[in-house]
Amino acid sequence: MTNDFVLGEKKKKGNNKDSTLFSVVGVLSIIAGVLCCICFFLIVTIPIGILLIIGGAKFRGFAKLNDDECMEKKSSIMLWAIIICICTFPIGIIALIPVLNLEGMTNNRRVVETPKPTIENKEEQIKKLQEMKDKGLIDDDEFKAAKMKILME
Repeated sequence: MTNDFVLGEKKKKGNNKDSTLFSVVGVLSIIAGVLCCICFFLIVTIPIGILLIIGGAKFRGFAKLNDDECMEKKSSIMLWAIIICICTFPIGIIALIPVLNLEGMTNNRRVVETPKPTIENKEEQIKKLQEMKDKGLIDDDEFKAAKMKILME
């Protein structure tokens, strides 16, 4: 649980970069859902309307999240975007835009981790240094300095 108060002030929840799109999709979905529920000419429109109202409320909530929270809820955002897309295609297309932006953020956040040196790796590096010293490529001081650097990693 995080502390919402810092020095007596409430922390502001940062909006994500797609908060406007989330809000627009939320409002449009709620409006479309209400219209579907009002139209009684097909019994199918009522469940679709309910799904749209719930999805709209979810998207309005997604607008209040920051980027990291959006990344955590990415699968939920994608699911509701697909549901909205199935129920109302034009609004659903707009709902898919933030999902695609989240996918781009995921690709940008991938970090290549370099492996930490292991004992075996350090031994190999010191052996190579010793070979270089034996061949006369480096002197004793350079060997000692490089060896200390390897051992300090």
